[in-house]
Amino acid sequence: MSQKVIHLVISLAHGGLEKLVVQWSNLRNERDPGSTRVCCIDEVGDLAVELNRDVDCLFAKRGRFPWDREAVQKLRDLFETFGCDVVHSHNLAAQQYAAIAAGSTRVRHVYTQHGANLHNFGLKDRLRSAWLARGTDALVAVSESAADPLRKNPLIAAERVRLIENGIALPEPPAAGEVAAVRRSLPIPGEARLIGSVGRLSPVKGYDRLLRAVADVDVHVVLVGDGPERAKLERLAESLGIEDRVHLVGAQADPLPYVMLMDWFVLTSRSEGLSVALLEALGLGRATIVTDVGANRRVIDGDRFGIVLPDHEEEWPQIFAAAIESPDRDPARIAAARERVAGRFGAAQTLEQYEAVYCGAE
Repeated sequence: MSQKVIHLVISLAHGGLEKLVVQWSNLRNERDPGSTRVCCIDEVGDLAVELNRDVDCLFAKRGRFPWDREAVQKLRDLFETFGCDVVHSHNLAAQQYAAIAAGSTRVRHVYTQHGANLHNFGLKDRLRSAWLARGTDALVAVSESAADPLRKNPLIAAERVRLIENGIALPEPPAAGEVAAVRRSLPIPGEARLIGSVGRLSPVKGYDRLLRAVADVDVHVVLVGDGPERAKLERLAESLGIEDRVHLVGAQADPLPYVMLMDWFVLTSRSEGLSVALLEALGLGRATIVTDVGANRRVIDGDRFGIVLPDHEEEWPQIFAAAIESPDRDPARIAAARERVAGRFGAAQTLEQYEAVYCGAE
């Protein structure tokens, strides 16, 4: 019998780490029924319908200082009723509630940092991170860039932070009819080249610099996702005179048909951990154009499966223009890309490493 694990997240809204939690939970429950639950802190979120069991929610009032004590007690009660062995928190707010709830219990607390969290910079935030680390049995990061802020905190022993790269279930290419239907839904000429991305519309994703880079390139841009930058990106597209070539389609229950339409999948992030969207795009055989942040270069194996953008953004327009003239549809490369994701970034390998952490292996 494996350890009984509760994944703790803010919500199961559309996002990379949320998708991972759903996949990992389903895989563990398929292998060992009833071994894994997911608990949300704020709200449930749209991805909950993909879980193979019910999701719990604390409905915490996180504005309460210093924290919502009722939510902490609800989490402790869930530990008891579920017979929880491990609470696995994802990103900082979840780490805080897990650390407090697991204190003075037998429940082991595992924390995963999915990105270079801004809350690990500055004295106050480093003190908070160090305090939470004391209530965490295992600190995990998904990439070296995600690990760096923790390892550079002088109040946290660097050797405590271990690296476990994200792993996904290899995506199955959507049916041709689904892809065709999505194409028909977009006001894009049939012969037009198409690039795009999947992610939250937030400053860290760098979609503003993507739009500037392709302003004079004959290409349409599709961005799948929603977020606080949507209105700003719409205004930017209008100011650049490309509003008819920029398509913000919002969050989609299944973004993969959109990805299959793209001649190039683009990730212009200013910061990343290990992008789930990039893994999925590579798993679908898409050619990629990425910034050299987080694990992007590692995922695409240098320049084997795409292009790594230089730091100097003034060079980007020429790179995009050249790429659009020669979309990479080589069947051998597509097959090799899928093999890379399955072999190097598969969910089974990731879960095996976490099982050792759950059991307390050092």
